[in-house]
This record gives sequence, structure tokens and C-alpha cells, in this order.
Amino acid sequence: MFISHLSSKIQFIVSQVFLYLGMNFLVLGNSYSQEVFVRYIANAGVQISDGTRDVFIDVLFDDFYEQFEYPDEQILSLIFNNQDPFTNPRIHLFTHIHKDHYNEEYALKEAQNSNSKLIVVPGFFSNTDSSVIVSNIFEFESDELFKIDENLSIHSYKTTHLNEDFKDILNISYLVDIRGKKILHIGDSEVSLENFSSIPDQEVDLVIIPFFVLNQETIEVLNQKFSNPIIAPIHTSSNTKERVIEFINSNESLIDMNTTMELIQLK
Repeated sequence: MFISHLSSKIQFIVSQVFLYLGMNFLVLGNSYSQEVFVRYIANAGVQISDGTRDVFIDVLFDDFYEQFEYPDEQILSLIFNNQDPFTNPRIHLFTHIHKDHYNEEYALKEAQNSNSKLIVVPGFFSNTDSSVIVSNIFEFESDELFKIDENLSIHSYKTTHLNEDFKDILNISYLVDIRGKKILHIGDSEVSLENFSSIPDQEVDLVIIPFFVLNQETIEVLNQKFSNPIIAPIHTSSNTKERVIEFINSNESLIDMNTTMELIQLK
């Protein structure tokens, strides 16, 4: 795909996918669950769900970086085979293409899954032969609004990856608004009012951040920008997890979401 064609291509794909999803969700009618939960998968990977459809963020990756947690073969098999607790229609979002967040082979495999309705990959898809099987994958480089229906919308915002060595990496923060609950996942973004300037000030229920940006200043920025949200630091490493959990437990604005397959419910 070429940049000049991205906008129209995105609009076409999104309209077709959202029409399909919308028709399926209309059939469900009032059977929607009223509950919204977030499940930690591994590293920065989470599942957001209202019980009838899921939004996955940074879930499909492997053990390239062994110091970080990764979805094991059992979890990946459950996803690829649509087995409990991954039986719902779903959208996959990736914040950036570092290998502790994204695996292209897995994305291609998931693109062929009947339950996988849309896969969003920042930047360009490198597999030149992929066009025959990835009609539900698209790439983008800017802010977008994906409105599926009145109960689910996704805003993407370009935010700068932390660390000077990675400033050229396209990092996308996603704001998922599902049944009135707002969850912001910032990928590996640095936290500052300047970096979040494209995101409107608003109330957010849960902000998911990498632990390595966690400090009191970070908490103050998030509280100011997003009206005192619950903050979930994840992306821990094997030698930092215990220390991070200890810090989380000492601060009432933080929540521990670092146990594989563990659920938190947003009320």
C-alpha cells in the first residue's frame, strides 16, 4: 500500500468491517453484557471485552526478548483456535512493530481466522506476498477514529516512543471506548503533556503504561490529563516485576495487572 492511497483504502476496509460487525452486533440486540473487563495476556498484551466482542492490543508476539513475558503456545493456540476465553469476534491492534509487541507471522495467521475481523498495524506491512490473505489488515501512520457502533469506538493517536534510540519508531496509543468505559493503552510511549497533546483532555477509566515510565511525575501527568484514572503498569521484566508490584501496592491510584490471564473488571 502507498501512503497516497492509505486514506481511501482505510475508509473502504473500515466501512466494510464495521458494517459486518454492526450487522452481527445488531442481531445480538439486548444480549450485550453490561460488564467490561481487561485481561492481561503477557508483557504489554491485553484483551478488552464486553463479553460479546474483544479488542486485543499487542497480544501476538513471541519470545524474541526472553526477559519479557510472552504468550506461550497454549495461549496462542486458544486464540488461533477460538477457544475459551477467546471465542468472541475480535479486533487486533498493535501499538508498534517491536518484537516484544508484534509478530508478523502470527498476524498473518490470525488474519485467516474467521473471528478476527480487523487487524491494525502501524506503518507498513513488510510481507509483499501478504495481500492475498490480509484483506482485513491495514496499515496507517496517523490519528484515526474507528467507530464500530454506539457502544464501541477506537481512537488512535500518534505518540512518541520513549528513548532517543527509538524516536523513529511509529508508536500508536489507542483509546478504546467500550460501553462507556474508556481504556487508554500507550504502547511504549513516553508520558508527558506535550506527547499527549493530540489526545483531548477527558475522563479515562484505565490507563495502561509500561512500567519503565512509572514515577510520581508520570502519575501526576496522567491524573491531570485523564482525570485521575486507574493506572496499570505492565511490560515488566523478570528482574523488575517484584519491585514494580511492590510500588503498585503502595499507591492507591495503581492496579496490579501482571498475572497472566488475570481479569480486572471496570465498574
